Amino acid sequence: MRRITPLLFLILVVNLASAQVEVFTEYNTKATLDGDILHVEKELSIKNNAIAPIIPGELHFQLYKASADGRKIAPEVRGLMATDYKGDPLSSSINQGSESTEVLVNVFEPLLPGFTYPLKVQYDIDFKPSGILFYEVNYPLEESSIPIENGKYTFEVPSGTYVTYAPGAEIEKNGDRTTVVWEVEDKSQQPTLVFEYSMVPLPLLPMKGVYLFWVSLIVLLLITLVAIIMKKRRMYKKVARGH
Repeated sequence: MRRITPLLFLILVVNLASAQVEVFTEYNTKATLDGDILHVEKELSIKNNAIAPIIPGELHFQLYKASADGRKIAPEVRGLMATDYKGDPLSSSINQGSESTEVLVNVFEPLLPGFTYPLKVQYDIDFKPSGILFYEVNYPLEESSIPIENGKYTFEVPSGTYVTYAPGAEIEKNGDRTTVVWEVEDKSQQPTLVFEYSMVPLPLLPMKGVYLFWVSLIVLLLITLVAIIMKKRRMYKKVARGH
């Protein structure tokens, strides 16, 4: 029988210590805008990577908005509901702070090594995109207390509108509904979910449509101004020749 040397034992201990005990193997978030309310639905799955059973305990999801001057603003969250894989309710609560809002979900069921624990979380956020003709969406940033292995964020825009700007996202069409999709890259924080949509039937642009609108308007005004000046100059020349 091969003996475990001190060096091999040390390597095993370091590997076990560095491994994440629990991770989200599924972290899918769907957001639907309905008027001034953003309805958020999450389908999550926790996996036990340890060599012994664990109890996930209290799960933390921190939400905040970034203002134009870099300050953190806590979004107002309500209608929180969490359910387990059987559809039974899980204990959950909301901690409203000044800079962030924390959503807490309690999972106190033992999870065996290598097994997963699916759950669902949903809530509503007061949300109003900025703009008039072109609407800019800055989805609240979110941080999780558990690392994320796989996941995606989807945002369904209102019916009859067109996504005009969405850096780093994919656009999916389903009938008259359009969905913006981001894959999770950072293992603890969501990607920056910023995009723009409009009722103007424009294709996806490399720049914000509102910028294109104002540039086009300024160019049109300049062309009109130049045309007026040229017309007046021609009139003055005709008058001068008449004298």
